[in-house]
Amino acid sequence: RTIDSDRLSFAVPVHARGRTHAVRSPLLPSRSRFCHNGTTPSDLALHTAHQYSRKLGLREPTAATLKVFLRELGLSIDTGGVDQPSIAAVLLFGRDPQRFIPHGVVTVTVDRKKRKVITGNLLKQRKDLLDWVEQEDVNPILKVKVRGRHEERRAYHERALIELCINLLVHRDYADGRPATIQAQGNRAGSANLNRTLSGVSA
Repeated sequence: RTIDSDRLSFAVPVHARGRTHAVRSPLLPSRSRFCHNGTTPSDLALHTAHQYSRKLGLREPTAATLKVFLRELGLSIDTGGVDQPSIAAVLLFGRDPQRFIPHGVVTVTVDRKKRKVITGNLLKQRKDLLDWVEQEDVNPILKVKVRGRHEERRAYHERALIELCINLLVHRDYADGRPATIQAQGNRAGSANLNRTLSGVSA
């Protein structure tokens, strides 16, 4: 079973099932590092910022302190004395990030079928991807003979698939206007950019 993904990248720590993956800066086209015309704090979901803050031990922002919160994380841009959320902020906390970054989605398939498009901000995409790799058709249960006995085990270690998904969300290049893709097929799990394999796990 092969899991291929294109390049993806992001900016701030991502917490995934017991581990915090520290991510420093997004791979965005230079203009996208700044604000998108028309972005305002109302485009962000405060409850998502709360979720993010709790997992990283940060003080949860209120509607009144959200701008300060974004500024401290380097997720706002001063445009003529007015703070606007950066594209990175929209990707992380946005109510509807695809309104500003339509290609900021992940398309997943199993054996070139069962196509699903994962949308939303990166925290939601992380959750949906981790739920997806737990499905039996993605990570099937196998009977393995161990010391003369048969045991049921998943084809891939959970941590390996988590790493594949988080690497996708950590290394994507938003300068590329194509959606990220993950394909599960055959007997190998691998993470790749659009044209070449980066890493892999075999069953």
